[in-house]
Amino acid sequence: MRTSALRLPAPVTYWGCGVLSAGSLLIFTASLHVTDIHNNPAALDLVGRIVTLFPVDAIVDTGDLTDYGTPLEALLVKRLGSIAVPYLFVPGNHDSPAVIQELEQLPNVKVLQEDPVYIKGLVTP
Repeated sequence: MRTSALRLPAPVTYWGCGVLSAGSLLIFTASLHVTDIHNNPAALDLVGRIVTLFPVDAIVDTGDLTDYGTPLEALLVKRLGSIAVPYLFVPGNHDSPAVIQELEQLPNVKVLQEDPVYIKGLVTP
């Protein structure tokens, strides 16, 4: 297994790994990990920029996209719908049911809660 990493300002991490599987098939996946964005529009801009500059297959957001989960904050999350890769979201303690509902309406976003998720041949437990 080969792993590569790029240092970016917190709360953003870009990492990728290539895995040799059956036969001579080389599978390369690259994910972008974000966390604790807390309503920061500049962070959302950075996420969008990274997706355009690097070969990102998916984004994994480990929560706290908002601060208080108000309806106004739920409007901010609509921006994620313009990102051209799957966005996997694990709600944090600052993400309200209203924010989660808004995220579930976006076609590229999958809120991870109880069910397994299949994405580009990968399975989340």
